[in-house]
Amino acid sequence: MSNPVVVIGGDAVAAGDAPVLRQLAMQRRVGMFNTFAAKGLFAWNDPAHLGTIGLQADDLDLAGISDTEVLLVGVSDDEIGRDWLRSVGALWRDVTVAELDASLVVNEVPTPRPALYEALAAVCGPMYTSDAVPMNPARAAADLAAWLPDGGVVQARRDVAGFWLGRTLPTRTLGSIRFGPDSAQHAAIHIVSDHPTADHPTADHPHADHPHADHPHNIVEVWSADGPLLTAGERIARLQRAIEGRDGAVLQLGIDVGALDAFVAVAGRPLWPRLAGFVV
Repeated sequence: MSNPVVVIGGDAVAAGDAPVLRQLAMQRRVGMFNTFAAKGLFAWNDPAHLGTIGLQADDLDLAGISDTEVLLVGVSDDEIGRDWLRSVGALWRDVTVAELDASLVVNEVPTPRPALYEALAAVCGPMYTSDAVPMNPARAAADLAAWLPDGGVVQARRDVAGFWLGRTLPTRTLGSIRFGPDSAQHAAIHIVSDHPTADHPTADHPHADHPHADHPHNIVEVWSADGPLLTAGERIARLQRAIEGRDGAVLQLGIDVGALDAFVAVAGRPLWPRLAGFVV
């Protein structure tokens, strides 16, 4: 008897179910996908972490969800649309944590990593170690995760920069990255895209202006094609100076926008930039 595919969403995290889900994953040797709203449920290198799902058009196919039983725990339609699941023939149902517990058996061997995880890792690996300038966004995301101070939070919108963070930020702890409308919270690193279409209001981001660095340790980093060309070391040193300055800062960073093509080739068009009016 094989276990179904398990996808964990933001509502499960908000309900405080993360410890129970981690215990289930360990006891049953079951891997789990997370949506963008549940990033950090498992550390990026935890064997139970099958990857973040729902960000690109081919995610469900690469995750092996087509014509498969899928259990959704706290997954909103905003994270993974039910129409999308139906279109690939997924036999999905929403379950509570208790129902998930009752549905899982103990795997003889841990859940293998899916094609989605392996394909994305193959693209991310070279980007994470690249010293090319302009910096690719995956390297920018990985360096940000490694540098982020304890208790720090990365805040992102669902724009092009947010897509990169959702796809490539190696999470260490739950809650270290949050997506959605801007929040006036302390110790936050806001990452936003300076793509022209970001100037137009969207349902997710009704205000066109960038977040303000109006709190101590509240830093805004704006990613764009024409920002300053910094090395990885220069960029992190600048972030460190900004956070030590205690007055907040708005920083510009030049990135390689063409790097997106490699992810499109693997997993199809990004869904968030499309929703924001961005066309790949």
